[in-house]
Amino acid sequence: MVINGGKIKNRIRPFFNIKALKIFPTQYDLNFRLASAYVYRCESEFENCNKAKEVLNKRLEEHPNNSNLLKLKEILEFEYQDN
Repeated sequence: MVINGGKIKNRIRPFFNIKALKIFPTQYDLNFRLASAYVYRCESEFENCNKAKEVLNKRLEEHPNNSNLLKLKEILEFEYQDN
């Protein structure tokens, strides 16, 4: 079910990924999906941007040259700017 242009779906996705990470904490795909969910929510709804950066930074520490993670970082470019 998609309501309000996918907002319900976008809010549910991080919840399921967080639950799955408790079972499989080191699985890259789950960690990437969680990071993606937060980044795209930040981009589209301007919500949880600090959490998106926090989750993404953890993944980048583990995989600093991963092109998919670096693309997500580009989306959060404004979060990485120095003030």
